[in-house]
Amino acid sequence: MIQYSETERYTEEEYLAFERAAELRHEYYNGRISPFARNNHIHSRIKTNISIRIDSGAPDCYVMTSTMRTLAGVSFFYPDVVVVKGKPETRPDGFDDILLNPTAVIEIMSPATRADDMGLKFINYARIPSLADYILVSQSEPRVDHYQRLEDGEWPRSRKLTDPDGVLEIASIGSRITPAEIYKRIEFEE
Repeated sequence: MIQYSETERYTEEEYLAFERAAELRHEYYNGRISPFARNNHIHSRIKTNISIRIDSGAPDCYVMTSTMRTLAGVSFFYPDVVVVKGKPETRPDGFDDILLNPTAVIEIMSPATRADDMGLKFINYARIPSLADYILVSQSEPRVDHYQRLEDGEWPRSRKLTDPDGVLEIASIGSRITPAEIYKRIEFEE
């Protein structure tokens, strides 16, 4: 097993060699390798709800969960849910494990990942030409933040959705989902 240090910097090739041999997943940003955040049952349930709903409502799309590494700028992340309209494209390096053309990325935020999801991940995901929607789903409260790329390439402020009966319209993939569907079987502490 290849060893790594969270304080050292690595090349993309070193990261990929390490990650492909590792038992646990790691992300790569700015030359650094960091362990992929662990999930709790609420996070897992939200991810399942979203994946099932989008997969059943967007027949021309591929829906993948956090096992598919996605190239974002010069970083590699494992989005909680990634959707591709049409056929997924991967790097032609013989491994078929790096997605290049996500249409929508959905991250489920915990208090520990919120800053990264809203900051460095968003900055890097926004560099992907095919990405049209970036959606942040809170696992702490019923709240969805939807960033949608405009035709000029800009990402305006997010649309916040807290009404359980509101509709999250993801036009790029032809899908609609409500917070009630996203948070099905989730109870938040008052």
